[in-house]
Amino acid sequence: MQNSNYQISKDPEFEQIATLLRQGKDILAAKTYREQTGSSLLEAKQTIDFLKVELDLD
Repeated sequence: MQNSNYQISKDPEFEQIATLLRQGKDILAAKTYREQTGSSLLEAKQTIDFLKVELDLD
């Protein structure tokens, strides 16, 4: 999993993803992540899964 270009921080892009995840909107979070980073669908899913664990949402 490649998360090097998207680090967990308090930047506005991360906060948008985190908010969507807290609302249970995983698919929209993945779509937003892909739009922000240009990542593949697989990378977006892996990153969203990783962020859910880091945010203690899983």
